[in-house]
Amino acid sequence: MLKLIKTAVQRTIWRNRSERGIILFDEFAKQLKFKNVLESVEFYYQAIRKQNGAIGIILQSINQLPKNSTSASILENTQVIYSLRNEKGYEELIKRLKLAAHDLNQLSSLQNNFTGDRKYTEIFIKIGKESNVFRLEVPPAVYAAYLTDGNESEEIMRLYDQLGSMEEAIERSVKCNQK
Repeated sequence: MLKLIKTAVQRTIWRNRSERGIILFDEFAKQLKFKNVLESVEFYYQAIRKQNGAIGIILQSINQLPKNSTSASILENTQVIYSLRNEKGYEELIKRLKLAAHDLNQLSSLQNNFTGDRKYTEIFIKIGKESNVFRLEVPPAVYAAYLTDGNESEEIMRLYDQLGSMEEAIERSVKCNQK
């Protein structure tokens, strides 16, 4: 896997600096337990910006990143922090990322509303020393397009099987749910 990542990075980012490359590690927590993987990620965090690129890791919890000097280096080279609402709290996030009391207040204010006419989620974003909370609200069809579980998703998939078109299935589902 590391060889594939290295080859992709070299082909897309190192060779063509005029085009901005982005490396985003998702569903990657188990691999971070391996020292060589963690060290490779650390290298990319240190080197990617010099190549007109960007890098990120998506984690369910900051605790998925091992507590060691390599992880500390990755966190020090992290320029943007995103966090969704976490009902379990933010204590470890505050501690590991050295966030300010103001950041904790903002994190604690995050709200989601997935019922009613205007569904939304809020996200905490910190760039450098500046942070804020942003609300993400999308039209019903966009919301429906990203559903992955629940009755609404099952209904869309049933309609898709009947119609053969995901766009039509979403449109029909949204119309039915607005009634």
